[in-house]
Amino acid sequence: MTLKNIVKTCVLMGAVTLITAFAAFGEGWDDSSGSWQWIKDDGTPAVDTWKSANGYWFYLDSSGLIARNKLIVETSEKGTNYYFVDSNGKLLRDAWKAVAIDPADRKDYRAQYWWYYFGDDGKAYKSNGGPLTEDQIKTIEGKKYAFDANGRMLYGWVDSSKVKIQDYDDGAWRYSDYYFGDWDDGHAAQGWKQMRVYVPKEEDYEDYWFYFDSNGKKAKAEKKVIDNYNYYFDSDGHMSKSWALSK
Repeated sequence: MTLKNIVKTCVLMGAVTLITAFAAFGEGWDDSSGSWQWIKDDGTPAVDTWKSANGYWFYLDSSGLIARNKLIVETSEKGTNYYFVDSNGKLLRDAWKAVAIDPADRKDYRAQYWWYYFGDDGKAYKSNGGPLTEDQIKTIEGKKYAFDANGRMLYGWVDSSKVKIQDYDDGAWRYSDYYFGDWDDGHAAQGWKQMRVYVPKEEDYEDYWFYFDSNGKKAKAEKKVIDNYNYYFDSDGHMSKSWALSK
């Protein structure tokens, strides 16, 4: 199942309900200009800030109007956070959202759009910019996912020390620690997985077996006992040989 099948779209308020909610909220909200704004005590509209109405949060853009269907990027001395507001302007929470890729970037990636996951506080999950540690791998609906420092869901082979998307790098499998599936899915591989990879010494593609633990980490440069068989994994992680345990 791809993320396309699990995204849950739930528009809780239409335009009429939204206006009613603002009117009920009281002082601050004003629609005398034909669009809802938050008017401050000095009579000017609030801009580039969040305001709430009936328990929902809305972002007022640089013109003072409610932003809609937009990724909101907020930067402070504590770092950068990413949010999304829906077609009614409400802050998205506990949900996946696909966001269009800048056309200028499409040549560098296989993805057609970026997937973000916004938590209970509305912030997109993201890495801290350092190595990818197990506590940064998120479990969402029973599957493991990882995100880069910009909040974008990672996919494909991922190197723990360089947390980024590695499209078009045929050698990424050799030094990466995780495999996070395709761009429209992105959950970590677990258990056995056969994959077709480019092998430099063969100057060709080969079908190799890999084994990933419950957190999605690839076995490499080690011997493991799996289902009563010994398996040896090369330094690049592919299974090089196996033999049954002695009885």
